[in-house]
Amino acid sequence: GTGDAIRAELKALKTEIKTALIADWLKTAPKSEASDEADTSDDNLQNFQWFTQGLTKTKAGEFAITETGLRIYPGGYFSDLISSKDRAVLFSQRFECPEGTLWFRVAGNSGVKAKYVVQNYPRTGTIHKAVVLKDAKDEEFKWRPLELDFWKGDEVFLQITTAADMPAEFTNDRSWFGITDVRITKDMPPPDAPAVSTASPHQLITAWQNNTLSNAQAEALNALVQAKKLSLGSIDLLIKRYRELEAKLPAPTRVPGVIEADAKDAALFVRGDHKQPSDIVPRRFLDALDPTPFKTTGSGRLELAKHMADMKRNPLTARVIVNRLWHHVFGRGIVATTDNFGKLGELPTHPELLDFLAQRFIDSGGSIKETLKLMVSSKAFQRSAHASEAATQKDPENKLLSHWSIRRLEAEAIRDSIVTLSGKLDTTLYGESVGSGDPRRSIYVKVIRNALDPFLATFDAPVPFITRGKRDVTNVPAQSLTLLNDSKVIDWSRNWASDVVNDGKNRTDDVRVRQMFRQAYSREASDDEVKQSLAYLAVSQKESADQAREVAVQEEKISALNRQIAAILDPARTMLQAERKLPATPTDLPEALAEWTFDKDLSDLKGHLNLELVGSARIENGALIVDGKSMAKSGSLPKRLTAKTLEAWVMLDNLTQRGGGVLTVQGKNGVLFDSIVFAEKTPAHWVAGSDRFNRSELFEGPAETEATTRPVHVAVVYQADGTITGYRDGKPYGRTYRKAPAAVFEPDASQILLGCRHGSPAGNKGLSGRIFRARLYDRALTAEDIAKTARIESSTITEADILAALTEPERQQLKTLQSQRDTLNQALEASRTAMSTDTPKAQAWTSLAQSLINLKEFIYLR
Repeated sequence: GTGDAIRAELKALKTEIKTALIADWLKTAPKSEASDEADTSDDNLQNFQWFTQGLTKTKAGEFAITETGLRIYPGGYFSDLISSKDRAVLFSQRFECPEGTLWFRVAGNSGVKAKYVVQNYPRTGTIHKAVVLKDAKDEEFKWRPLELDFWKGDEVFLQITTAADMPAEFTNDRSWFGITDVRITKDMPPPDAPAVSTASPHQLITAWQNNTLSNAQAEALNALVQAKKLSLGSIDLLIKRYRELEAKLPAPTRVPGVIEADAKDAALFVRGDHKQPSDIVPRRFLDALDPTPFKTTGSGRLELAKHMADMKRNPLTARVIVNRLWHHVFGRGIVATTDNFGKLGELPTHPELLDFLAQRFIDSGGSIKETLKLMVSSKAFQRSAHASEAATQKDPENKLLSHWSIRRLEAEAIRDSIVTLSGKLDTTLYGESVGSGDPRRSIYVKVIRNALDPFLATFDAPVPFITRGKRDVTNVPAQSLTLLNDSKVIDWSRNWASDVVNDGKNRTDDVRVRQMFRQAYSREASDDEVKQSLAYLAVSQKESADQAREVAVQEEKISALNRQIAAILDPARTMLQAERKLPATPTDLPEALAEWTFDKDLSDLKGHLNLELVGSARIENGALIVDGKSMAKSGSLPKRLTAKTLEAWVMLDNLTQRGGGVLTVQGKNGVLFDSIVFAEKTPAHWVAGSDRFNRSELFEGPAETEATTRPVHVAVVYQADGTITGYRDGKPYGRTYRKAPAAVFEPDASQILLGCRHGSPAGNKGLSGRIFRARLYDRALTAEDIAKTARIESSTITEADILAALTEPERQQLKTLQSQRDTLNQALEASRTAMSTDTPKAQAWTSLAQSLINLKEFIYLR
């Protein structure tokens, strides 16, 4: 594939780089007499038998192209000879742990661990020690010790892995290690230092050219490179080409599994107690079926798999497979306990049929497709779902298949059918897994054991901890409530309703209702169903219109209160600003891609992204004023943005609002976005908003308390690797985190919003407040940069200062107005939560679509 082609090209480039370096170095290195230096290299890794995955042992002289230059290695195991994206595992055979100290001569970076593993326990901690290689200082080969006395007599093995191959501890996409020596000493002196080469630079280069470097010579040559006594300047272009090509190398995908290594038979633990080992049990198949020990020096896993898959020697496999296929086709297996064919399982209802199907399956070469075709073309599959009176009395569970047994749809089918109705189903085959909100088929929805998709889990999708041949089937209130309240179902219902209503065919409502019944149920609606649906639409539309009027009244009352509050605060702030000598604005500010000050108009001071007002937004007293249902938006971005910084000075109308965006960069379709958001996930806290929280986590900074009485400076810095940092008033706000790779915003397809999280200012996406200045940067600013830019609108005026400048009557009036505003805001929030952001008509049709979906998904599968 593409990765193999890139890897082959990288190997060829390495050869070209080595040839060019040697030719250049030999021109400048002084010639010397031939060296009589003996090769004293020792292979100190031979004291252990090593098992590897992703790397092989190399001779001295192998090298790696790094982010900062080049490293030449002695003999040993190295994981980064092509790329630090590559992953590798190295471990020894098991041995009885002696007393003394374990010494690794190892180098690496980015979370690599060199350790001993006791009794196969994979983690490290209080008593399971490891050498951790995590930063630049660990990239130098040196001896690193671990004490072994605590584990004397236990079975251990040695292990070193790249970060991505550590169970449950993955932290970095890139990491690397190299190991040249391992020793165990009893009296704990440091091992002898490696031999030091006395060869001249010319001799070292010649030996590298002839592939005759000793370990000591390789380390001496590498030391000259790191000390810059041998320059890489002549191959700058080659190294640049290498790095550009290496960046395109796809990161490998690993599937958790077990690597074959040394193996031995294990003891039986009495009643599962590891402290009571009994007789040694040889590697073999199930004792009841075939107790013959496997003839192997390996783990026996391959032999076990072959034995299980050999259906002529083991007919149980074929019987289990066809029984599960029968279960999925007919809703009940011939053996009802699909996971238990033993004594505690149920007897087959049709034993001869089970034998027949198993033999057909074996004869077909194990063809699941042919077996399913046989089942669905049978008369049993074609039977009516109506049971006769005799069948109901004699066989109420329909074990004898006198008629078809109806059953509930499974979770994945429910989700797929809803997405299909929405018109958004993505039927693309293959590719990466997706989040639950993605419109791809459910088989592509990501499964994380400790964060299962709540929609699928509600409808009995099994928890992936053990094999489940038969799912639970429940009918609980949470399922109906999910179909009514889940945000994804609401969005899909809205899409379905929108397609029906806005199809441009100018049809009557009763025709549209009949179309929805055909789409949902594959049948015509009855006249009574159409009548009920139209009545439901009328009632829903009236309720939505009444709610919208009530919200508009509440919003106007809040706007009036905000104007009264501003009339009290603004004169006091202006007076204080005039009285105080504010710090001078720094002169060495980082250059912004775009900047808006709102002194006179909506123009971008840099000339790239002029704004236009949307809704009731306006400019007043040097600020952009937005009210939760208005915003300002720009035209297209002038360039591509990955690394970026968003920065704004904002004053909020209230601290109870939830989810409004201050400054947003988004795709023009409103789906992909990054934003400075107030209180979307946690009340009164700033957050870096993103599409479906893909890059959003809590900064865990302090709650906002001052933004209603003075402008606060907020900024979010996005690194190219996805690292995100928040700032408030020029200082770090909470923690820095990385949740996912950075979003990429393409020019001409992306824009800027102020006062809105993304899309349009509906629901809780709009901000209510005043934005005094905003800046957009096409790079990630440093903490020092942010500390400087925060002083552009610098003000030492605090909330306490402003309150002190007011008269007592003004303070009392302010307190009363703010209390009234907070009460109205709470009522407004409740009203907005209870209503949709759509028009009353669109909301009514969406509600009808949800009702039809709710009924549809509780219809049983024929």
